[in-house]
Amino acid sequence: MASKHAGVGGSNIHRKIGCPGSHALEAAIPDDESKFAGEGTDLHNVMEDWVRTDEPPELGLHAGPYIPALNEEQLDVLQWCFDIVDLLIGDSDFKLEEYNDFPGLEDAGGTCDVVIFNADGSYSLVDYKFGRGVPVSAE
Repeated sequence: MASKHAGVGGSNIHRKIGCPGSHALEAAIPDDESKFAGEGTDLHNVMEDWVRTDEPPELGLHAGPYIPALNEEQLDVLQWCFDIVDLLIGDSDFKLEEYNDFPGLEDAGGTCDVVIFNADGSYSLVDYKFGRGVPVSAE
């Protein structure tokens, strides 16, 4: 379940390219996880298990350090996400937690939550976003 994190990835590449000095400056700052990010990580792990096993989580499941017991709202969000991922996967082959390097950039890459190998030879990449408190854009 643990995914590899690169120093330069999808969530920060715009800043690293726009201000190359930010990489060195940010290295000195502790990477403290907020409760929102922690909840997102716990939900991510539940989602990964669900997609891997096709077994839905149950109300009250201990999901991790930030979610001692899944509640109805969290289950609804997980169900919404699973329905989309299941539709995208269909009968296609897929891999979970697939790390990919960004060629030409040192320490650059990212882990795709789901890589779907479509019948037409294309790929669909899925990245779960469950945290609260900080908006995340797909751009």
